Amino acid sequence: MGLGIGSMHYLGMGAIRGCRLDYDLIPVAASVAIAIVASIAALWFAFYKRSIVTTLAGGVVQGLAIASMHYTAMAATYIAPADVPADLTTPLFAQNLLAFMIAGAVVVLCTGNLMLLGFMSLQQKRLV
Repeated sequence: MGLGIGSMHYLGMGAIRGCRLDYDLIPVAASVAIAIVASIAALWFAFYKRSIVTTLAGGVVQGLAIASMHYTAMAATYIAPADVPADLTTPLFAQNLLAFMIAGAVVVLCTGNLMLLGFMSLQQKRLV
């Protein structure tokens, strides 16, 4: 999960157009380490005893993990003017279409997860 958070941040930053991004390696490594360690702590809180308090604590720790990783990663980032003008051509998909495509993919994924959860629940009831 921590690697996913770090990847999401740096891939998102890489999508910025119109400037050049340079990174300081040590804070980048620190930001990924923060994401990994804090995510492990959040998962431990969320799943160790499975009470409402530990689950909420896990959510708070995860929120702090994401914020800490983000600000550490931004401290590692140097934004410089691009050497050449940015190629700001027309995007591949219109914003409305892209929003509907993402929403549709989320609905498909959530539906699949709920179906899998229902199937697993039925299997567990058969074993009992």
